[in-house]
Amino acid sequence: RLVVAIQDLGTQGFSPWLQGVGDRPVSQEIGETLVRVNPKTGQMEGGLADSWSVAPDGTWTFKLRPNIPFHDGYGTVTADDVKFSWEQFTQKDSIQNQAALYRQAVDGDMKNFEIVGPLEFRLKTTKPLIYLPDLLNNLTPGLTIQSKKYWETKPAEALVHPIGTGPYKFVSSTKGIDVQ
Repeated sequence: RLVVAIQDLGTQGFSPWLQGVGDRPVSQEIGETLVRVNPKTGQMEGGLADSWSVAPDGTWTFKLRPNIPFHDGYGTVTADDVKFSWEQFTQKDSIQNQAALYRQAVDGDMKNFEIVGPLEFRLKTTKPLIYLPDLLNNLTPGLTIQSKKYWETKPAEALVHPIGTGPYKFVSSTKGIDVQ
């Protein structure tokens, strides 16, 4: 059993669009981001995304790693999960300070988030974000990808018992005391 101390447990709320700064460390261990910063080199590398590129017109294309499982048997990460997570993070009542930049990456319209295939998606915008990988990485911290299937089949549970693809699996939470 590994015990890790963090400065603040935050609100211990697990709605991605309503998480405060104190809630993010827990989410980042349970879930993963599209891009990571290599702790040894400081360079950007793939997290859930295997690769990404930007076209001269500012369109970003991301290819996901195959067979990345969500905890508790809720399938593997797909472009549909990423789009679902993006929509959650940027919804109108989001308190995320980066939500406006995520909206900008799709010109404020999720129709500009194009699913190319199960493991590939494109972001189309007229105002390119050249620093998009910085926005999506684990240190910012970026958007952690949620299981669309889990949120659609057990929405009430998803609000209090997050799952992800990360190194640690959520067990329980006692408000103001601990997260296991």
